[in-house]
Amino acid sequence: MIYPPQHHQELEFENVVELVESCPLGMLLTADQHTPLCTHLPIIFTKDSENKILHGHMDRRNPQVEHILNKQTATLVFNGPETYISPTIYHSAQLPTWNYFKVHLYGRLIPVEEPSKIIDSLYELTAQMEPEKGYEFPKDHPRIDVLVPQIIGFEFHLDQWEGKYKISQDKHPKDRSAAKKQMIRQNPHQERLIETLYQKHRTKRI
Repeated sequence: MIYPPQHHQELEFENVVELVESCPLGMLLTADQHTPLCTHLPIIFTKDSENKILHGHMDRRNPQVEHILNKQTATLVFNGPETYISPTIYHSAQLPTWNYFKVHLYGRLIPVEEPSKIIDSLYELTAQMEPEKGYEFPKDHPRIDVLVPQIIGFEFHLDQWEGKYKISQDKHPKDRSAAKKQMIRQNPHQERLIETLYQKHRTKRI
């Protein structure tokens, strides 16, 4: 038995990158002596790294900082649009399910403690989050000298990735269309992203 089903796996890395860039609040997962830790953080791809390195920052009081300093392996999870699917929307007899777009990234953490690099990371993150001509992060902001000693930057060096896209691929075309419409109804603010993810999705045929 193959798990996860191949038809629920995204094949194109560029489509995974698009989801991460559209939904950058990731879950950083690490474990130490069988104790898992998870922190929600905005994390983005580092420019000019060919999408192989991501970066973020964390409060130094977070116990997960020790895992960063130890350069541990880690998992990043990014959550795209999702929704419960009721059998009532289908044209054929089905059971309840949950459809979603998710990304899992696997790699190693590298600490970044040089203040100038942390500031550059904050600047790049803000620039990506802000709309054109929006707020521009001033590197000489008076609060920077207070903030930077309280956080640690990190890089995440990507080794493996998975695009977990469960969107009724194994159903009849009419049912797949109904599931897509339901996801849009439940996530109207993400309609454009959902349309893009559906349009670009590439998976192993059933």
